[in-house]
Formats: sequence, structure tokens, C-alpha cells
Amino acid sequence: MPATYASWEQVSFVAARQRNGVRPAAQGTNALLRKEPTWGDLDVVQDVVTALAPSNQAQLKHAFSLTPEIDHIRLIRNGAAHRNHQTLADVIAFQHRYRAFPATHPLQALYWIDPGNAQLLLKARMDDMRVVARAAVS
Repeated sequence: MPATYASWEQVSFVAARQRNGVRPAAQGTNALLRKEPTWGDLDVVQDVVTALAPSNQAQLKHAFSLTPEIDHIRLIRNGAAHRNHQTLADVIAFQHRYRAFPATHPLQALYWIDPGNAQLLLKARMDDMRVVARAAVS
């Protein structure tokens, strides 16, 4: 039977160990937000779900795979937090998926338009997060 993880600190501990290739332990916490190992990376979240092996693992994995465009928000955040030509290039790499203007700062991408629903990228991805959240708990 899978262990129960009651707090984000416990799940974060497992994620950090998983990321370092160490088999997760049932005990331990990570209370340092700056050392949070997932940072919203959906691939890492999938690995954490696998490592934790909850009874609803299949449902969670399905939910987190529904809208991969959510990762655009993480890339924009990383670009703004670690501003350099490489992180800006990561943002520019998905520009073709939007009605976009040239960006000189990663945060400008939040104002690109999603052609699928004519919403700002930020609003469209927030709606996607709601879809994932509903699918994860339904």
C-alpha cells in the first residue's frame, strides 16, 4: 500500500529525492520553498506521482497530461526570474503557437493571443489549470 503524504513539505521531499535518483522515503520534509524541486514542471510532477504511487495515480497522470501548454507559464516565469538569452529563447520557441508580437522580455509573452480561444496566453493557461484541477479530483 502506498504511503500517505499529508503535506506539501512531504511531497516536496519525495520529489527532491526522486529528482536526484534516490528512491523516495516515506519520512522527511522539505520546508524550504526556494528548494522546491518541481517548479511546476509537468514532467517532474508525473515522476512524483509515479514515485508516490497513490491509489488515483492513473487519474492524476491523465489530468496532468491534458494541457501541456501549461508549461508555457513555467517557461515564462523561468525566463523572467533567470533573465538571459537562453531563457528568452525558450519562450520564443513556442511563440509560433500564438498570435504574437516580438518579445524582448519573457513577461511580454503573457499578452500573446491563443488562437484557439482568442484569449491572452495568461488567461488561456489559467483556464487550462482549472481543467487539470477538476480532472485530478473528479
